[in-house]
Amino acid sequence: MILPYDWREKIKPSNLRHTINENSAAVSIIAAVIAVLAIVYIFRSSVSGGGTGSAPMAYYYDTNTHQFYTYRSSRPPPLKNAQGKRTIVLAYMYSCSSCGNRKIAWLQKYSKQARIALQKMLNYKPAPGKPPGPPPMEAPMFGTGILVRSPAKGSKWYPIQSPEGQQIAQLPKCPTGTAKICLPG
Repeated sequence: MILPYDWREKIKPSNLRHTINENSAAVSIIAAVIAVLAIVYIFRSSVSGGGTGSAPMAYYYDTNTHQFYTYRSSRPPPLKNAQGKRTIVLAYMYSCSSCGNRKIAWLQKYSKQARIALQKMLNYKPAPGKPPGPPPMEAPMFGTGILVRSPAKGSKWYPIQSPEGQQIAQLPKCPTGTAKICLPG
C-alpha cells in the first residue's frame, strides 16, 4: 500500500514537534482519553487488588475558597467541599524551574453526566462466572464531558475538545524551555 506522504519522515525527532503542532486538536483529544483511561485503570487496579500500587496523588483546588488539596487521582472532580458544594476540581500544576515554584496551568472537572459515567466505569464488576472484560464506555465522558478552564478568576468552563478547551489545556511557554507538570510528593 502506498501512503500519500512519507510517514517515516513525519516521526523523525526533528519533524515530530512540527507534526504535533499541526495536529494539536487530535493530540489533545488523544491525551485526554489516555488520561481518563489511565485514571480508571489505576483506580480499578488499586481497589480490586489487581495492581501493586494505588492511584497517584494529584492536586485539587477549591474554586470557592482558593485552597489546594492533594487526593488520589481516582476521585473524579468536582468534589464536594466542607459546605457540601461541588467546587473542588483537579488542578494541573506546572513549573518552569523546580516544582517548589509551581503554578496552575489549568483546572479540570467532569460534567455531571461524565462523572456518573466515570463512576459506573470505576464501580464496574464483571458478572460472576464470566471472564473479566473492559468496563462499559460511555460517550459523554470523552471530549464534551471533560471540562477545562483557565485559573484566572471568573474564567469559563469549556469542553476539552473545543477550540477554547484545547487552547487552555496546554502547558505555558517558559523562557528557559519546556514547562513540566508537577505532581504531589
